[in-house]
Amino acid sequence: MPLSATSQCVEGPGAPPADPSKVTRVVPGAVPPADAPVEAVDSADPPGAPARVLLELGALAGASVRFDDAPALVTTRRLGLVLGGSAFVAPSRSLALGLTYAHAGLSASETAPLSADVIVVDYAAHTLIGEIRVTPVRFAWGSIFAAVGGGLAWQTASLRATFVPLGGLPASSLSCSASSGAEFAFRAGVGLKARFSRAVSLLVDAGFVGYRFEDDVLDDCAPGAGTAQTVMVRAGLTYDVDVTRLVR
Repeated sequence: MPLSATSQCVEGPGAPPADPSKVTRVVPGAVPPADAPVEAVDSADPPGAPARVLLELGALAGASVRFDDAPALVTTRRLGLVLGGSAFVAPSRSLALGLTYAHAGLSASETAPLSADVIVVDYAAHTLIGEIRVTPVRFAWGSIFAAVGGGLAWQTASLRATFVPLGGLPASSLSCSASSGAEFAFRAGVGLKARFSRAVSLLVDAGFVGYRFEDDVLDDCAPGAGTAQTVMVRAGLTYDVDVTRLVR
């Protein structure tokens, strides 16, 4: 029986599929593609897709070393413990904006060793710094970044003193604590971020931190720390959250 030009075969192994868009072309010798793996939070965005927005939360600890002297007394300790945290928002894979908080032991100063009276002042610094982080280098397991920023800093001073008897007066001791108002701090450094899992990473950074503290007497208690130049090294864990749906 002759077929018309519009006739179609509707049955049999050679029949076209009901939905032509579901046709899968198989190249002889090629391995069929496996199901796409679940993407890591830090994996590359598909071509043409808008960049995801990531929120990074971190907890950090480390050490700070002061390499200049306090303006009063003799500087006897330059190494201090650092504890802090951070929060960054990354609108792209190469740029992040955020805040870092740090409490750092700054230094300690004392009277000269042969002084009859003994005075010891411990200095500490609290900073809240806004930072810009640029990530120029990435690897399969992590990235290298540079950061720079400035913000607010507060100094605290704890004084302990022992005075020898003098002029018929008995020996005495004194202790007090004081703090300053908001002053200025600057930070610049580099770091490494290595992924442990889809969201958890190890972060290590090192940088210069400069404090513009006053050296006047604080609260009639102790002299201020003055301008301080330090090197700070920190390490900690970060957790990345994809917040794209919340901001777009």
